[in-house]
Amino acid sequence: MNSKSPPKKPGKKPQKKKQSCPKCNGKDVIKNGMVQGEQRWKCKGCSYQYTRDAKRGRPLWQKSLAVFLYSYGVSMHAISRIFDVQPSTILKWVRMYAKDYVHTPEANDVHIMGLAEMQNLLQENISKDPARLFISISDDIFKDSAGISITKRKNP
Repeated sequence: MNSKSPPKKPGKKPQKKKQSCPKCNGKDVIKNGMVQGEQRWKCKGCSYQYTRDAKRGRPLWQKSLAVFLYSYGVSMHAISRIFDVQPSTILKWVRMYAKDYVHTPEANDVHIMGLAEMQNLLQENISKDPARLFISISDDIFKDSAGISITKRKNP
């Protein structure tokens, strides 16, 4: 009980290990001050200054799912309500992926529903329509949990 640890200084956060430069991936980075309580780093190779080590924006799986739903005919406004983003963000994601993929969806391919409704539909139709894809979304990022039903495309 006599062993005393050195007193901690108030307001100081433990420093993270040096990271590689997000611009040039250089390993030679140095501390370069503090910005709003976060450590600023500077790359000696390209002189890039940064504080953020985590990527911004939504994960790729969310963007891909949004584009997938749009390609099956779900409106941008409906998708934006599911993901809690602006419709212009959905449009940006769709345009980003639209360079390589073009498809005109048929009506009634996609149905967005609540999870309870999805469970009932699964129990009723699992043997009748095995070519149906069900996606269940329950995540902290979304406003409400949602279920999505997608029927198989008919080949032309």
